[in-house]
Amino acid sequence: MSESQRDAGMSTTTKVILAIGGLFCVALLVCCGIAMWFGNKAVNTIAESTTENPAEIQSIADSIASIQIPEVYQPQTGVDFDLGFSMQMAIFSRNAGGQQGAVVLMQMAAPGQQNDEQMKAQFRQQMQQSGQNQEITVESSETRTFTIDGEECDFEFVAGTDQSGNPVRQVMGVFPGRGGAAFLVVFESEEDWDEEAVVELIESITAE
Repeated sequence: MSESQRDAGMSTTTKVILAIGGLFCVALLVCCGIAMWFGNKAVNTIAESTTENPAEIQSIADSIASIQIPEVYQPQTGVDFDLGFSMQMAIFSRNAGGQQGAVVLMQMAAPGQQNDEQMKAQFRQQMQQSGQNQEITVESSETRTFTIDGEECDFEFVAGTDQSGNPVRQVMGVFPGRGGAAFLVVFESEEDWDEEAVVELIESITAE
């Protein structure tokens, strides 16, 4: 695989991840009535709170939930900040040859007026919007329900194509994290898609 192919593959993965995270951050800022200057400050804080240190990324993931991520996915990027609302995000990318593919864990805690159910609703809304995102053309979608720490959690299994026409898979779902509502995204090429491994990953999640 050439450098340009690797860069293009990771670009698609990264843009999907950033689209999901960005949509939710914007929705949260608007919902909480946070001023524009605060939103700009949040953007700067997120940039300053980003790490590529594998141990720090794993620590961020552990603060969200216990989850058995396949070894093929290695820590890539982490975000951990608190600015009136807090966000933790850990991104694990497929390491073999730099192929497209990632597992993302995200958790956000909003100001007092947002409880866990409201946060979950925000996550689900962004899931629906990202399912219509221009980065992925959805060809089929299936909702599956998993029980995590005694709570039924829906995960959307999507098959489609990226902007280059390459077949891809995406899984998104909301579950109870250690600090409130949490969000899981798995993005993978059709070639490397392993549905059994993804199901096992979801079934391994616990915040206990």
